Amino acid sequence: MKYFQIPLTFYTFRYLKKHLMKIVSLIILLIGAHFHLSAQEKYFEGTIVYNVRLEAIKNSIDESIYKLLLAGNGNKLTVQIKDGNYRQSLGIMEAYYIHQAKRIYYKFKNIDTLYYRDYNSDTNRVINIVKSDSLASINKYPCRSILLERNNFSSLFYYTNDLYLNPKYDEDNTIDNINVLSRETKGAVWLYSRLEIGGVRLIDSCIKIEQTPIDIHEFDLPSLPQSNFLKASLVMPARFPGNEKTWLNYLMNNLNTSLATKYVNLPRRQDTASEKVLVKFDVMENGTLSNIEVKNKSEVHAKLAEEAVRVIRQSLRWAPATIYGVKIKSTIIQPVVFVVKR
Repeated sequence: MKYFQIPLTFYTFRYLKKHLMKIVSLIILLIGAHFHLSAQEKYFEGTIVYNVRLEAIKNSIDESIYKLLLAGNGNKLTVQIKDGNYRQSLGIMEAYYIHQAKRIYYKFKNIDTLYYRDYNSDTNRVINIVKSDSLASINKYPCRSILLERNNFSSLFYYTNDLYLNPKYDEDNTIDNINVLSRETKGAVWLYSRLEIGGVRLIDSCIKIEQTPIDIHEFDLPSLPQSNFLKASLVMPARFPGNEKTWLNYLMNNLNTSLATKYVNLPRRQDTASEKVLVKFDVMENGTLSNIEVKNKSEVHAKLAEEAVRVIRQSLRWAPATIYGVKIKSTIIQPVVFVVKR
């Protein structure tokens, strides 16, 4: 094999010496530009772990209910990321974001159904965006903030420009306005979020980042019947055996209505009168009734209040309320009406 050689004359050497620094600087600049472009094109793949915390903003809020509803009773959120697919594990919930299907699939531990939401199904719209260039350090990454405000809630995110996702994968995902977040941050990875809704604050804060290849089979969906995600069907109130009509029939058939003639005052020139007893009680996780009390004692006769409490206390065991298949304690206020006629 021949090599072409350029004779190194005195004049050639002097030229190279004169322009050597310029040539070296140019090479360094080109190498730096190459690595910058490569870094921009290499999107994040791996696992991010967040610590999850829920805080009540209002004293009247039952934190346990909101923690189950918003965070599946979980304290740690694990997110696996690969090529626009995300798998989130949090408490009793698993969520699969599948970009090809343009859907999120939810699996709850106690329910043998896979629920889905289409990416375009969220009708909540961002009404205001507030950005800040002030830097904060989260898990040793420099982060900027962005606040997305909606009609009934707001979300604050801290994101880092050192980690990127391809924004094209989320441009159609309106759920929780992920499309807006991705567009405004140009695909930057968020490491902290604070959601404020319904008197509570849900905070996710990054505690671990692993940039390692993820097996694509991690995003395989469970082989289960599928159904459209409707919170109304996944949040069930406590109920008397049967249905609401069965409960009302129980009250009517077991209440001593003759007490009305003794203790309900019937004014002159009126054909009917009534007293309404408001009974509050808790349906426990096992369906038993507890903490039965009359809310309006000062407004009704004591004998009527006593009778209303008796009937409710002697009722059958109820089916407890559930959220995502988890049994919870719930409170009911039941009006019991005593009517007298002339």
